[in-house]
Parts: sequence; C-alpha cells; structure tokens
Amino acid sequence: MLHVLLRTVRTLNSRSPVISILMRSNRQTFNVSHSTEDEEHILRAEFVQLMTQHQRAIRRSVIQLVGNIHDADDVMQDACVKLIRNFSSYDRSQSFRRWATTIALNQARDFLRKRQRERRCGLPEEAITQLMKVQNAITEIFDLRSEKLAECLQELPRRDQRMIWDCYGNDEKAVAWAEKHDQSVNTVHSRLRRLRKKLFDCVNRKLGLTQRGAS
Repeated sequence: MLHVLLRTVRTLNSRSPVISILMRSNRQTFNVSHSTEDEEHILRAEFVQLMTQHQRAIRRSVIQLVGNIHDADDVMQDACVKLIRNFSSYDRSQSFRRWATTIALNQARDFLRKRQRERRCGLPEEAITQLMKVQNAITEIFDLRSEKLAECLQELPRRDQRMIWDCYGNDEKAVAWAEKHDQSVNTVHSRLRRLRKKLFDCVNRKLGLTQRGAS
C-alpha cells in the first residue's frame, strides 16, 4: 500500500494522452467567462498538477469498470475534456481525485450504455450502477488512507522521511541507497520493513482500526 500511495504523487510523462488534450487546447477550454490570460494560465497549471498526480488512479478505476484498456483510454480522453470544462467549478475543499473519478466513471457508464445499445449485450444498468458505487467507495477509502499516510510521514524523523522518499518516491534501489550511505543492503531492507510497519500501524491507528491496548 505504501508503495502505491507514494507513486500516486509522482509526475507523469508530459506525453500522456490525457495531458496532451490540455496542451493542445485553447483559452476557452476552461469555460471561464471574462477571465484574463494570467487566470487561464493559473487554472491550467493547477489542473496539470492535480491531473498528473491522480491520473493513474482515475484510469485504473475506469479500466475496472469498462474491462478493457483501450476502451478505458477512450473514456479517459472524453472524461478529461469534461474535467477541463468543469474545472472552474471544482470545490477546492473537496478531494480532486474523488471529484474527477466520479466524472470519469459517469463517462464510463455512458460508454457502457452506448455499447450495450449498439451490441445489444453487456452489463445491465443495475450492475453498472453497483460497480460505480463500489469504485466510489474504494476511492473514498484510498483518499482517507492517503491523507493519514501523509500525516504519519510528517511524524517521522527527517532522515526516515528522506529514506522513504528516495526508495519509494524516487525509485532508488536499496543497493544504491546502501552504497551511497555506507550501509549494508540487509540493514537498509530491515530499516525499510520497520518503517513500512510503523507507517501501516500509524495509519490504522489514525483511522481507528487498531484495537485499544494493542501495540
């Protein structure tokens, strides 16, 4: 879980098909009336930052619903256009990932409905709705654990934070990290295991999942 959570904050390649839509779009894409060029640039930069941070997780939810990577990419293209157009109304106090996933899953549902009409086959509406509820619940749980993980990371000593970011966030191999810091590989692996366990327990404790009195 730690490895997955940390990877969601890594920037995606700018050649991503979803981000490329934004790069090719004109000033009217964000659907903001009477906006200045500076305001458009600010919106654009904010959207790119948030979308690059969460695109993989959103796409994963879409794939699970439509069941096909190629179809999911088509859905993501359409969803991104809608996200851009509605971004000016996004409530910054809410989770972007949850907001964007909801829009993307609605696009996926529309895609499945259309395919069902064309092929006269596919999942019934009730099953699609139920799958969307499951995906939304997963998103909420993931967001909550991500929030608590960030809090737990901040509580670690600075040197432990740096080690976790190097080995998980920056994909630095344990062997390379051990050589750089003049430590044995076994020591590094043991330390990482202890830190993962410490973070896992911390997240569960903050979520109230640890029994009272448990160590």
